[in-house]
Amino acid sequence: MEIWRLLLNDNAENDAGSPCDAKPHPVFVSASAAEAVLLDTNPLSDAGIALPSGVPAVVCRSGWIEPDSEDEADHADAARRTWSGEGRTRFEAAWDALQSMAETRGVRLWLLPHAGDVIGDVPALRSLSGIDVLLEPSAMLTESMIPDAGDHFDRLLEPLESGDLVRAVLVTNTDGVGRVPIGEGRIDPDILLSLAERVSAWAPVCVLAGDEALVAASRGRA
Repeated sequence: MEIWRLLLNDNAENDAGSPCDAKPHPVFVSASAAEAVLLDTNPLSDAGIALPSGVPAVVCRSGWIEPDSEDEADHADAARRTWSGEGRTRFEAAWDALQSMAETRGVRLWLLPHAGDVIGDVPALRSLSGIDVLLEPSAMLTESMIPDAGDHFDRLLEPLESGDLVRAVLVTNTDGVGRVPIGEGRIDPDILLSLAERVSAWAPVCVLAGDEALVAASRGRA
């Protein structure tokens, strides 16, 4: 099993050995090198995003259309537009621009699918062509999907295991708001450890720093 750690670059432990010029962005690190930088921000915002250099790859989300106000109706309309043809068109234009920027900087560009983004479910993933993916299964769960996470993970992985779309898989838990360590969220840790074992047959397994020993010790669960 090849295990990468996700260093968040927000504490003394990570500051001691950040392996690239990507601060303050989180960095995926293998046993021997920095592998990718994570930009967990919105490329469809008016400000856009700038790609760092110094690592082989940069991981970006597909983005979402931001609401005009805090009004509930505006939020619902922004979500509808994100999942419509408008959202897909804006994502494709933004991704083309990011790809050109990545080529100029000499880095590869990977996509992080996320629930609520333009690319956030299996049909959207399967519609992609020529785009590399870093998969975080827990990030693709909506609130209502968390109680049946294991079943949703099965449906997510089945069409992806035989292809070459996925470059690595980030195994995390969720507290319903964001990513947390495997043992601290709302998904049964045994489900996540079995997930890690399953995907290790065809992709590097990424974990939050501190979870690598837990995952390595759980071999044979899948």
